[in-house]
Amino acid sequence: MVYYLKLFGLAIFLIIIGFVLDQYTMGVVSNFFWGSILFVFVITAVGHKLLVNVKKKSPEKFTNTFLISTVVRFLIAGTTVLCLVVLLKDKAKLEILNFIAVYFCFLWFEIIHLSANLRAISNRELKNADESSI
Repeated sequence: MVYYLKLFGLAIFLIIIGFVLDQYTMGVVSNFFWGSILFVFVITAVGHKLLVNVKKKSPEKFTNTFLISTVVRFLIAGTTVLCLVVLLKDKAKLEILNFIAVYFCFLWFEIIHLSANLRAISNRELKNADESSI
């Protein structure tokens, strides 16, 4: 649950940044920016829920599922960018840059979250190994 609250906080932060940029700059934030926040938020939340379910049922499949879900999310994002190029030929650059900025913000969040969890697990295992060797 904490993950989803942090994810929601990131989405709110991006909305605030988008609103400020939209108010004080001309043409930096596209109309698709707002939808891309929701789109990437949903993809990230669904991917995380899938990983949590797999980790509970069979932890040995976690790594494969993580890699597969990352590739699927990347393909979904790539398909979205391709659709933007096809549908919005004249102003596709701004839309794509906005989408990529949002996508990389959520990707950065996932990497930070995953590395913190892996670090905690590693520290716990080291601590247990030290206690058992005494």
